[in-house]
Amino acid sequence: MNNYMKSNAEKQKKFEKLLSKTLKRTAQEVRDARIKKNLTQVELAENTGINDRTIQMFESGSHWIGLKNYLIICHELDIEFRHFDKN
Repeated sequence: MNNYMKSNAEKQKKFEKLLSKTLKRTAQEVRDARIKKNLTQVELAENTGINDRTIQMFESGSHWIGLKNYLIICHELDIEFRHFDKN
């Protein structure tokens, strides 16, 4: 493997780690806000029009739901949308 390929592989690995960490942190924030509002996943799904299985997978940290659905959930749960940082 040449230095260019090695550098790109390292960047990819670092990006994937950051993405995983961000997904887990974001999913936990959504789960906490949902519970604070005394909503079940099914109720959140009904209120947002997003499939309850999708919400379940997102909250478990195994599936990203996409920006549109994330913004819908943020609105429903009164979560302030913010840009993600590198921490």
